[in-house]
Amino acid sequence: MKVSVVIPFYNTQRYIRRCAESLCAQTYDDLELIFVDDGSTDDSRKILLEQLGVRSEELGIELNSQLSTLKTIKLLAHEQNRGSAMARKTGMRAATGEYIIHVDSDDFVEPDFISSLVQAVTREDADVAICDFYEHHSHGTVVRQMPQYRTTDECFAALITGAQHNGLWNKLIRRSIFVDNDIFPVEGINMYDDKTILLRAFYFVRHITYVSQPLYHYNRANINSISAQNKQKEVEPAMRCLWLNLRFFDEHHHTQTVEAALQNYYQSIRAIVLLYGTRAQRNQFKKLGVRSEELGVELNSQNSRPVQAERNAELRSSIAEAQPGRCEATLKTDSTLNSQLSTLMKKLPLHYNLALWFDNNHLGAGNTLLRLALHTAAKLKKNTSKKQLLTPN
Repeated sequence: MKVSVVIPFYNTQRYIRRCAESLCAQTYDDLELIFVDDGSTDDSRKILLEQLGVRSEELGIELNSQLSTLKTIKLLAHEQNRGSAMARKTGMRAATGEYIIHVDSDDFVEPDFISSLVQAVTREDADVAICDFYEHHSHGTVVRQMPQYRTTDECFAALITGAQHNGLWNKLIRRSIFVDNDIFPVEGINMYDDKTILLRAFYFVRHITYVSQPLYHYNRANINSISAQNKQKEVEPAMRCLWLNLRFFDEHHHTQTVEAALQNYYQSIRAIVLLYGTRAQRNQFKKLGVRSEELGVELNSQNSRPVQAERNAELRSSIAEAQPGRCEATLKTDSTLNSQLSTLMKKLPLHYNLALWFDNNHLGAGNTLLRLALHTAAKLKKNTSKKQLLTPN
């Protein structure tokens, strides 16, 4: 069974050799390695060609003696930088394998990365196999273990909220899911491009399996990567990704579990916009149908997503379970703040209680909403230090 690996790269000369070396060392032979040069201006391409043993700058296929004859390499190129989304799309369009996976050029993989995932999907005839991964920071390395959900619906909902990691690179996916349903990256969404693809693709997934081994090395120490960019740059692609996905689910029937997850996803992006967006972006978000005083989603006449009062009521009911008293118990205060707590919590019931509810339910938006609560607290109480307000237990 052939597996296609898509590796977009742009000015990653520091990391590309290590990435290519780890892919060439795979124990699984029936591989199609598709490198996409997104208009690099450094020595990334030259280093890659040296590592692969290609003798010229032509876009051909030539393997060095260390590679099995079953492995094929495609080197594609954009004349100018078009962004990671279009580089991924170019690679996906060129893929011919039964399954497909992505690898970022500043990351690297274990020798049994592909073989372990292939064994998992073959054993269970699954559409997707998900593995654990190493996360490398400048201060050390941690192992991220992926939660294993009982049903596809639960996993799908977890992807939406962020409880399941949204990276494409630790998920081997049946390629026909993308091709048959015309699911490809969207030009211009270079942050959140993984989520833009995954949420639409997983709608069509029927069976998921897991590999409880860290097989991928995720590099968080690369300060030049898209994921390391500042939060202000995150706002616009976050909004575009949200509305793309909401439009998709408007047109596709889904369960209440998924609908609740979409509500949580909506609130997390709303928090990002409120925290880091410009005035123009906040206004744009409102024009898309946001009614700021409500927890639910309401769109104007130019959009198709309906107001669902029962969905909003369900969310409010869940939030109401996190009483202010519980919130007060999680705040570390000294004697000077004790008399102010009650008043402060009355002014912060929405954001703090919502953050606590998200945290208790292991949903990805909790930290973002909590930061918003603390930001609001600092504005309301200039003498209140953010360091005196701690995250929920």
